[in-house]
Amino acid sequence: MNHLQQVLDAVHAVLGNSEAFLDAERVHYTVVSTQDHALLLTHLYDAFGPSVFHFSDEGLGVRSAVLRTERRRLLALGLQLSAESEPDRPQDRSRTPLQPAAAVPTSPSQAAPLRHCKLHRLLSPDDLRALPMEVRQSDKVTKLLEALQNAPVRQLPRVSRRHLSAVQTLEKDFPNFSPVLERVHEQLQLLRIEREVVHLEPLLLVGSPGVGKTEFVRRLAAALNLQFSAESLAATSAGFVLTGCSASWAEGRQGAVVDAVLSLPPGRGALLLLDELDKAARDNRFPVAPALLDLLEPASAARFKDEFLRVPLDLRKVVSFVATANTLDTVDAPLRSRLQFFEVPVPTHAQMAAVVRSVDRSLRRQRPGLKRRFRPLDDNVTDSLSALAPRTLRRVLLSAYARAATEKARQLQTRHLREVLTQDALPGKPVMGFLS
Repeated sequence: MNHLQQVLDAVHAVLGNSEAFLDAERVHYTVVSTQDHALLLTHLYDAFGPSVFHFSDEGLGVRSAVLRTERRRLLALGLQLSAESEPDRPQDRSRTPLQPAAAVPTSPSQAAPLRHCKLHRLLSPDDLRALPMEVRQSDKVTKLLEALQNAPVRQLPRVSRRHLSAVQTLEKDFPNFSPVLERVHEQLQLLRIEREVVHLEPLLLVGSPGVGKTEFVRRLAAALNLQFSAESLAATSAGFVLTGCSASWAEGRQGAVVDAVLSLPPGRGALLLLDELDKAARDNRFPVAPALLDLLEPASAARFKDEFLRVPLDLRKVVSFVATANTLDTVDAPLRSRLQFFEVPVPTHAQMAAVVRSVDRSLRRQRPGLKRRFRPLDDNVTDSLSALAPRTLRRVLLSAYARAATEKARQLQTRHLREVLTQDALPGKPVMGFLS
């Protein structure tokens, strides 16, 4: 794809300008919103550098001129443009004055640089204008709409080698999730070829309690630099928890999906965990399943409408969904058909050794004092911990380290584990025998 075609695609995405066209030298378009125009210019500058584009009243051309002075007039996120940068165009006084752009996250783990991003239109100005007056009259709705209107086009990170490498690295920490990681890696490879953004097809992970499903999804989100959030469907009494409740209700508010979108910084997508899908409430008055179907079906996700905001949002590439369940028996067939299903086995004893070391590394990263104080786990301790469920590892390890610290020990011993498990044992139940 040549530069001009990429510019035209960006114009369509940001300005929503269906009348834009290109000729041999330039892309021609009409500016509707100064704010959107600033975002477009900033994206093009960051994507292609200062020497590619030439701006004039005749259009946007690929030439060897010029944006250094123009760049100084743009804030980092392109959300504000000085009036003098468009001297030939009258300023639209009817619009709300633009607010200064938010600070740009500087850590690579927080957001991808704009040049590594692709633009995605979250909502349409036409849809905003078509909102019923009764919706606009709610102060709470107005504030949320303003937040969305300030960033109607999102910069989402394209798939890179770093994402592929990070997914492969997860396998040593989650060996029982190998088929899931293989599928995710294949998806990302295809997206990278297509120069698409980081997002996952909806997944369903089914396995016994305690096999590490929730922690795996959390780590997968971190590996892909997607902002993680979770909603326990076992505690969800109605679909409006996900998709919002009408502003006409006294307790009306936006749903968890819009919350996830509103919290996103530029250059980052979201991953929403739908935990315990098999325990979702089956209240016929406010069912959860229809809300989930709308989110998981690409056609409806492209026009997702939160009941509180009542404005369609295109979530297809912004939010990825991963569901977990202990069994498929109570998951509705229509939901199953929209999710890629993976059965997650209990880790084998050999796999658990890798899981134990992974949990211990994570603890030592989060608590540097552990790494300074204690030597690495020996084989006896690792082997003993391998008999535990992944869910309990972190708690048992922390408690055992605390006991070792009170003795001023430098090495965790199996007796520290035995003492923790003896204390935690319920009355009338034997302590697990692998430590005796």
